Amino acid sequence: MSKMDRPKISFVLNYCTVEEKKHLLLDVKDTWLKQTDSEEIYQTTIQVINNINKHCNLPHEIILVDNSDTWKEIEMDNLKVVKGLQTLTREQLQTHPLVLEHQDVDIIQKEWTELDNLTMHVSLGMHVGTSYAKGEYIVCQHNDFYYHGNFFKEFIKLLDTDYEYISVDNKKVWLGTYGGFHEVREILGDDVKMSPFDGGYVKTELGFADLYFFMCNREFFDDYKIDWKYGDSNHGATIKCIQQGLGYYHMRPFYDNPNFPTADGMRTYYHDGKRFGSHLKGGISENRMSNKFEVKKWLSEI
Repeated sequence: MSKMDRPKISFVLNYCTVEEKKHLLLDVKDTWLKQTDSEEIYQTTIQVINNINKHCNLPHEIILVDNSDTWKEIEMDNLKVVKGLQTLTREQLQTHPLVLEHQDVDIIQKEWTELDNLTMHVSLGMHVGTSYAKGEYIVCQHNDFYYHGNFFKEFIKLLDTDYEYISVDNKKVWLGTYGGFHEVREILGDDVKMSPFDGGYVKTELGFADLYFFMCNREFFDDYKIDWKYGDSNHGATIKCIQQGLGYYHMRPFYDNPNFPTADGMRTYYHDGKRFGSHLKGGISENRMSNKFEVKKWLSEI
């Protein structure tokens, strides 16, 4: 592909529905069967895709990773649908080339991660998507995140000058993450205060990236693959930057970090005082966590 034909940005997002008679490696499958609507997930994902096309006027592609093999084909020139790994058997997953090359393969081989773990499959899905990306820059986002405007040219300038990545929120450091990984303890030190609430967390201003929205230069993934071992998706991106002395930018407010109190309701993130994007906490695939009023408002604004 020539530089003229190459997209400037590759958007990567996961897609997953839960069907009763279809095999899916998912530890919460029975719960999701009762609490999700496959057609709603499909229709709102299309709205999210349209929202990307509305607000990004740079040449771009959209890579949708179909983790459940249930996506219904639509005609859209810049949409590429690729198959995820969540419908594989456990044996197939353990020996898949993209898993074997991953830096977290050891926690699979040591059975520290169950092969139906939700967080692992979110991360692996994004990893699959980035392996197909052809853009100079990559945006990983959830299919329950939408934009209020076009910030992408500005963000590219920031990535070229100041930051290795741009993300939203600042996920808390779990007690298990602090206790389980020496590299996290080296960053935070031994003299830390902890809270037993919200699942247990370290009282610190340090927080991690996630995948609600995450933008970087494609070369960021040359020595790092989207991870899950630190307790949630993509936390290793922040650890990489700290270890290598690289800058990064987390947009506020920090809704998912109890060290930074925030108001309840729509989770809208701001850049330079302007509304950037909104995330439906709990998501379309997990709409049990989002009240109906919040879902209605989210859909009306997208």
